[in-house]
Amino acid sequence: MRQYAKHVQPFLLSSDYEWFKNALAVLNSEGLIPYVDIIPLHQPWAAKEQWKTWPVSLWQAHRIWSVARIIGGAPILSEVSGGFITIFSLCPFCHRRTIGLQHMVTTCPGTIDLRRNPPDPNVDPRILLKAALTYPGNEKDLIAQVILVSSAVARFATAFDLSTI
Repeated sequence: MRQYAKHVQPFLLSSDYEWFKNALAVLNSEGLIPYVDIIPLHQPWAAKEQWKTWPVSLWQAHRIWSVARIIGGAPILSEVSGGFITIFSLCPFCHRRTIGLQHMVTTCPGTIDLRRNPPDPNVDPRILLKAALTYPGNEKDLIAQVILVSSAVARFATAFDLSTI
C-alpha cells in the first residue's frame, strides 16, 4: 500500500487534473460555456452512498446523477464520438439557444413537472443546480435529487434521439 500511495496515487491524481484542465480548455476555446459557470460543479466526489435495497431503475438513475456530478454536465452520449455531449445548441422544448445541464434541470419548461417547487426567478439557477448535485445527507432528499437530475437528462436524451449512460 505504501508503494501505491507513493507512486500510483500521485500519478492518478495528476492524470485526473490534466484531463479536467484539457476538457475545460476545449469548452472555453469553443466559447461554449464560461469558466465561472462550470467551476462550482467540479467538486471532489466520494461515494457516500452505501449499498441499499434500491430497485435497479433507481441505481441506474443514481449512475446518471453521479456521472453528471463528475463531468459537470449532462451525461448524454454522442453516437459519433462515443463521448459525452454536455452542451446543445437548441432546446427541443423551449427553443432556447446553447443549453446544458443547468437549463435541463432548473429552468426548462419541458421539465417543470419534475421539480418539486415552481421556478423562482429570484433564485440563481446555478445555486439550484449545485443543490441538485450536492450530496444531501439523507436518503429521502438524495432519491429526490437523483430522480430530478436523471429524469431531466433522460427526457432530453429522448428528445434528441440519443442515449445516456
